[in-house]
Amino acid sequence: MKISSFSFNNFLCYSRTDKIETSEKINVFIGENNSGKSSILKAFHALMNQSSLNSKHIRLNNNQAQLNFYYKGNPNNFVKYQKKDRQIFEDLQSNDEQENVPWYSDEEDLGSDLRLKYIHEKFKNQEFTIKIEKNKIITGLVSNIVDATGENLITEIIFHSERPNNYIVPIFANRKTNQYSNDVSENNYKRIETGFHTLPALIDTASNAKFNEKFQKYTEDILGIKVYASHEGHGKNIKQIIDDTTELNIENLGDGIPVVIALIANLVIGENKLYLIEEIENDLHPKALKKVLDMIIEFSDRNQFILTTHSNIVLRHLGAIQSTKIFEVQKDNAKTIPTSSIVEINGEEERRRVLQDLGYEMEDFGLWEAWLLLEEASAETLIRNYIIPLFFPKLKNKLRTFSCRGITQVEDKFKFLNNTFVYLDLSKQYHNKVWVIVDFGEVGSKEQNLIVNLAKSYGNKSESRNSEEKPVWDETNFAMLSKHDFEEYYPEEFKTKAEINEILSEKKQTGREDKKHALLKDFRAYLDKTEESEQKKILQNNFQELIDKITIINSALTQ
Repeated sequence: MKISSFSFNNFLCYSRTDKIETSEKINVFIGENNSGKSSILKAFHALMNQSSLNSKHIRLNNNQAQLNFYYKGNPNNFVKYQKKDRQIFEDLQSNDEQENVPWYSDEEDLGSDLRLKYIHEKFKNQEFTIKIEKNKIITGLVSNIVDATGENLITEIIFHSERPNNYIVPIFANRKTNQYSNDVSENNYKRIETGFHTLPALIDTASNAKFNEKFQKYTEDILGIKVYASHEGHGKNIKQIIDDTTELNIENLGDGIPVVIALIANLVIGENKLYLIEEIENDLHPKALKKVLDMIIEFSDRNQFILTTHSNIVLRHLGAIQSTKIFEVQKDNAKTIPTSSIVEINGEEERRRVLQDLGYEMEDFGLWEAWLLLEEASAETLIRNYIIPLFFPKLKNKLRTFSCRGITQVEDKFKFLNNTFVYLDLSKQYHNKVWVIVDFGEVGSKEQNLIVNLAKSYGNKSESRNSEEKPVWDETNFAMLSKHDFEEYYPEEFKTKAEINEILSEKKQTGREDKKHALLKDFRAYLDKTEESEQKKILQNNFQELIDKITIINSALTQ
């Protein structure tokens, strides 16, 4: 089941919203503080926990609020239906059996009410409603099956609020807890909380033989640690494994750890859920945050996500996926009662605006037509300050060169640009206008593997691509130089091979980098002492390979 759209009437800061069409995968809501983002999460959470609502959630000067949720698919695994009269439904079932209409009759008789685990196929593609009246909460299902008087046969719909049949998974901002329960019984595992009091029971299940391999894979990849539920007192607590004899309690770990392991545990244990995630960026380092977002993207094929955020990283990363929908919650304080509206964000200008509102600087866009990512700072400096001005002056305000400062950062920088283009709907404008050049590497080296991985992940021959991954890049945009160290290109009249080799043989990384920077500084001084014609000659005699690669870029940009 997936929520396909929703609308609110007289709910908190919302007077009457339009019908908001949602993505079946990822939905991101942004907006200023106190604009009404949390109210959206509260509304969805009420599907599972109607007791969280009361008359205080009715908009001022009104007597009733209504929440409408429209869905696709079959909700039967997640809900129980309370019906008026057993005989009515037995008669309906009998008639449908004669007409060969599918009917599922796994029933549980609870006194005067009849709750069905499975319901008639006609209930698909319908609407859930929650009405809030003074001192009363009413939940129901709008259907096309009515009794003789025209009244809906369903009197109440109840979403399962316990694992494993829960549909809603809430992960809210007020998630810190002062104490974790070491009771890992089945009852505690089944409990769905907005906080983490019973988190040890969830982690205990995620750590069992069925789920442990996948759980540990994600925790190690995202957080760099191993986590499990270990015996403590009469129960268990969450521990980080340091070594065979040392472990740390969760209370001694960072504040961002519980939310990540809770999200991972929920994702590996169940699927076909609706995740309500409030400000996932809280207490997380950007590097870990991006890995969490990659995990959300991966699991969005089997789950639906509604997230609120103030983070441009979250917006840009998730917004780069084509199926993601972005909504801005806008608040009008000019009215007597502050009123919020929900607006879907589409188009380059609007996406750029909301990204800037979240603090992302966009000065580069509109100034550069293309990017060149280089592994080495020395190569980037030489290209930017000498090769482009002397040989390709028209590229000066077109091509943005960027040093990734090491082979391990190159793919992340390329992915960042690729995601930004997709998010801003600039894929066509910047198609094949990013080049990557790294130092030479033998087969199996980091450099060789990087070029192969970029071609596989983004190239036009990749068999693993799907419609979510745009744009497709020409594999010739990813290239290696013919020398392993850029310093090997320096002319002998500047430094002898023996002097260069002495610098490159430095074993300490920091010492080696310091010497390379000093060498670059000396070479720039060496060039600057010569006339422009002599500078060109030196560069052509020693750096012709770089000039050739920039020639290819220049041709592509001037066609």
